[in-house]
Amino acid sequence: MWPLGVRVNVTSRALLIMFTSAVLCAVVGMLLGLRIQSLIVIPMNAVILTTVATLGISQGDPWSIAAIKAVIATTVGDLGYLCGAAARFLVRRDTDIERDR
Repeated sequence: MWPLGVRVNVTSRALLIMFTSAVLCAVVGMLLGLRIQSLIVIPMNAVILTTVATLGISQGDPWSIAAIKAVIATTVGDLGYLCGAAARFLVRRDTDIERDR
């Protein structure tokens, strides 16, 4: 039995689209983590969830597959935000060390 009872024929084009959207979400999350210091994760997650789920359903995906794609994209966006925030922290720490010398 397939997960969620849905048999999906995944083509290389579909995999490329999913990979590209995951990379795009990670880059957007990194840019937000680098640039914005306030809490932007909740609105970012809401935009990613609604956009990816709407696009998945409009392309004819079953609702369960669209939901899985949306959750994966949100998780990747959050990881990108964390990487961007960590990079901002490390850059600030290095500039503070240089300034103290």
